[in-house]
Amino acid sequence: MVRNRKYYLFLLFLLVPAWFFITKYQKYNTDIIFYLALSQGVDSTNVREVHDRIYKSLKELAPADKFEELKGDLNSDKRETYENPPSMLKHLPLYSIKPLYIALISIFSICGVKLAFAPVLISLIFFTCLAFLLFHWLQAYFSNPMSLLITVMLCYSPPVLYTGHFASPDLMAGFFYLLICYFVFERNHLLEGTLLSMIAIASRLDFIIPCFLLYMFLWLNKVMDWKYFVFAIFIFLMVYIVVTFSIGSTWGLNYYSAYAAHHNIAGVNENYQQQNIFENIIQKIHWGYRSYFYAMCIVCFLIAISPATKIFKNAYKDYYLVLLLLTTIFVRILVQPQMHALDDRFYFSYYLMILLIACIKFCSNRDKALAL
Repeated sequence: MVRNRKYYLFLLFLLVPAWFFITKYQKYNTDIIFYLALSQGVDSTNVREVHDRIYKSLKELAPADKFEELKGDLNSDKRETYENPPSMLKHLPLYSIKPLYIALISIFSICGVKLAFAPVLISLIFFTCLAFLLFHWLQAYFSNPMSLLITVMLCYSPPVLYTGHFASPDLMAGFFYLLICYFVFERNHLLEGTLLSMIAIASRLDFIIPCFLLYMFLWLNKVMDWKYFVFAIFIFLMVYIVVTFSIGSTWGLNYYSAYAAHHNIAGVNENYQQQNIFENIIQKIHWGYRSYFYAMCIVCFLIAISPATKIFKNAYKDYYLVLLLLTTIFVRILVQPQMHALDDRFYFSYYLMILLIACIKFCSNRDKALAL
């Protein structure tokens, strides 16, 4: 136990450069303004006060060039938000679907954390939690030094660091997905997995998609009976409905289509309207070819053609798990066709799961681990 503690402390030390990167090179995109506004309970009566508080905090924290980008060019949405405080109100419903993230920002700001630094702190916390989870999980299959090495390599991979330097709940949601997979696949704790799924859906409503597919996978593999499956899906729907009505959101699962239409991001809405769904998928694959997603497809192919092995303590067949992950990605593309390229931060948790499966399948002493 003492030796393990030393490794955890050493892992913290190795994460310091990543903390510096996330803090120093934080991408202050427009989203942070609206998340901060919602965390401060903005409405038509206090919008100017909240607006001034947000921009003052951002000016103190963000580098000068990043702050100028937040102000935007003439005739842009950014400039309108900067110069006309009430204009920010029309954008808020697009961001209110992530209530847990907004609540955490509010809590940290109440506790004395600088308003603009609260989203950065959330990224740092969940990046560290992700590293600890990966290290703890890998220890079941590798020695402590090898687990530490793999954890550091995964945490310093571009998809994870890229996600960490955004003011968004994506890193938090990705951590919850891996934590759900850990409790369900590794520990066979369905109750904990269900509770975490509820929290994950509250972190971002569209998370109901991977949760639904995950529990369908468990039901089809006879890990749970149909009664528990129906009960879990009912609970997920209740969380989705309650959160939707409590925040007054009008956005459904096609959230990103509505987002693109609202902002007209580089004409993406018009471009999509001229494409059918198959053309859109081909375009996503083309983008993915130029990114790490192509390498992930190679890893999936190697897993598929190699002899089938049972993986994790619950002994799932490896290619079934990979099929689940690829199906989740495909369904999210179908439901949310205007989501960004396949190498975007929305998919990094699936990327980590695929690499975990590959590492355990090809590199670890699985038979010894499964016998524990």
